[in-house]
Amino acid sequence: MELFVIVALDQVTNTESFNNKAKEHSVPIVFEENINLMKHTGFLPSTTKSQKSGVEVYSIKYTDIESMLPPNEELKITNPTVITFRWGGDFFEGATAMYAAAVLIANNNGLAFEPISNMYLDNTQLIEGAEAMLSYSQ
Repeated sequence: MELFVIVALDQVTNTESFNNKAKEHSVPIVFEENINLMKHTGFLPSTTKSQKSGVEVYSIKYTDIESMLPPNEELKITNPTVITFRWGGDFFEGATAMYAAAVLIANNNGLAFEPISNMYLDNTQLIEGAEAMLSYSQ
């Protein structure tokens, strides 16, 4: 599974700043490494709802996905970039991706896009999706 988060290039944070914003918004995710999300590639460990988890994180150019995106009037981002979250069948990893996307778009006026359903997701949908995945994992 994959989730794209479109944000302004200058708004992408390191994990220390991300963790502070997640705490501020009461989103139960903490990335364990203090790294730049724009430069990281691969699995990024986290604690999600007090359980060890993680998600694959990649940064790609907006132009790499622009042609597959449906029109969206809310996309008014100058110099957009994309943080991609990927996970397999693990529901905790899926929840981690959705929580992370919720934090990024809440703080950076970004958009989240789920390519399988071809839908943009707002903060509420991301949090609800994360909670649903966690309920299936137990």
